[in-house]
Amino acid sequence: YVTWRDVLASLLSGTEEAPSAAALGEALLERLAGRSTLLALAPVLNDVLPLGLAENPQTTALQGEGRAAAVRSVIAGLLARETPLLLTLDDLQWLDSASWALLLGVLKDVGPLLVVVSSRIGGSRTAPAGWRELIARPGSGSIRLEGLDRAAVEALILRRLGVSQVDSALVDFIVERSNGNPFHLEQLLLSASKGAAVAAAAAAV
Repeated sequence: YVTWRDVLASLLSGTEEAPSAAALGEALLERLAGRSTLLALAPVLNDVLPLGLAENPQTTALQGEGRAAAVRSVIAGLLARETPLLLTLDDLQWLDSASWALLLGVLKDVGPLLVVVSSRIGGSRTAPAGWRELIARPGSGSIRLEGLDRAAVEALILRRLGVSQVDSALVDFIVERSNGNPFHLEQLLLSASKGAAVAAAAAAV
């Protein structure tokens, strides 16, 4: 449930700060007050975040899919109180099976809900079943982001380095290694600048 940790923490705290586990646990119990069925299942969210909630006989007996279903029920119940809701999830290529099941369950049980995701998942032959089910849902759409072309890569290099011109060999190298991905491009520039700084320091010794 790694992808869902920030979602749950933000939902319970109302901020992007990092409150204590005890504070999050108390916030969860407050939100579930008066909802006896979900309140009894609250300790299963220890599987998502270290909330420090004591297990009870009902949750202790839950294993495997039964426990995963309980996690989905509690989180869906929490999100349903927040609708209409925009939910954003990054890097879906790293989702584990439990996180996929939770996402698809939330889409089924919570609404009105708009989910915006980002992913580097490739073609349908290599895509996980959860991704294929997600994009096949009615109303789903996708925007494919292509890599930057050479001119855009060069412009970004100039801006990041704070110079007016750069050797074409460096541009070609960055284009080839980054495939036009801005994040990879910046990491390559960062590595190159660190290497240059180390070399300059060594030469000065």
